[in-house]
Amino acid sequence: MDRKEPLVILLMLLLNGLEIANHMQATLTAPVLATVALAAMLKRRVRPADVVVGAVWWGIGTLPYSVLVVQQLLATGDWAGTIRSACTGEAGRFGQNVFNLRFSPRIVAISVGFTLLSFPNLLLPAAAAGIARARRLGIEGRLLGALAAALVIHAGFVFRYNIVDQHTFFLPTYVLLAVLGGFGAAWVLQKPASSSRAWLVGLALAFLAATPIVYAAAPAVARHFQVLRGIDRGKPYRDDYLYLFSPWGCADRSAEIICERAVSMAGADGMILLDDPMIEPAMEYSASRASHEGLTVRSLPPASPAGEARRHKALAEAGRAAAGGRRIVYVPATVREPPPAEIEWQREGGLFIAVSPASAPAF
Repeated sequence: MDRKEPLVILLMLLLNGLEIANHMQATLTAPVLATVALAAMLKRRVRPADVVVGAVWWGIGTLPYSVLVVQQLLATGDWAGTIRSACTGEAGRFGQNVFNLRFSPRIVAISVGFTLLSFPNLLLPAAAAGIARARRLGIEGRLLGALAAALVIHAGFVFRYNIVDQHTFFLPTYVLLAVLGGFGAAWVLQKPASSSRAWLVGLALAFLAATPIVYAAAPAVARHFQVLRGIDRGKPYRDDYLYLFSPWGCADRSAEIICERAVSMAGADGMILLDDPMIEPAMEYSASRASHEGLTVRSLPPASPAGEARRHKALAEAGRAAAGGRRIVYVPATVREPPPAEIEWQREGGLFIAVSPASAPAF
């Protein structure tokens, strides 16, 4: 028995638990790791006790999240609702997306497009070569099988995950492709020196050098062909083409601009109403940096039958605060939608500020 293998099993299970605590997408890898651990036990490479301890470590790794789930369960007593919320978001609002079983041509085309844009080089052919030739490099079949299985599971999940920010869930797939691509590159480099190998290496390096040029040109090309027509988000101050087609959103500062301007407009004792709860942590951070302890940041309930009453109540409270002289700033989810009709607003850039009776224009 390899003395290192039990430690490897324990660490991989612990790390997967920590990954799950960070995001539930990591549960897709858990069945693969469990299979690896059980196979190692059946082949007597690790002891049953090692697998049990590994499972305990896995549970310990999940604690930052699983403790919250247990607290929610104890508070509500709703087993089904708690599990649904833990797996698919608040109130299970992403359940239909998570368990979507349809591979629509549009989603598949977008998925393929993002994958090709992420690797405008020879990595994808190298990954295919890595799968085919890994055994010649001395890569164990169980390692190759685990990587291939994880790739299929993650790619299968994200290729039919029909949500707006689908592209952000490709990261595990890309990491696995990069590992397999490394196998393919190693297989080429271990071959005897020849003109064909030199030509292939040179071509690979040329593609890598051209990658920044592809990324620099991608937003302009996509804008020219209007590839986002009808599906762009229309966030205030955001250029969707830069945001989506520049790596890691490095060319986009829309969230920072929204937060800074909203905090500045609201002032130390104002109130900021958000129609997109995703920006609330960033807005709270900006308010903290500005030392505006009296500034209130509130996400409005959704404009849906379930949240309409709570939304109306929140807007009524904001209207009374505006009438009392408090500065109320509204951050829309999209520039295409009008602000709530319950309050009179004045547009300032991509945001809105409530018009109090004292500041309303005279007619």
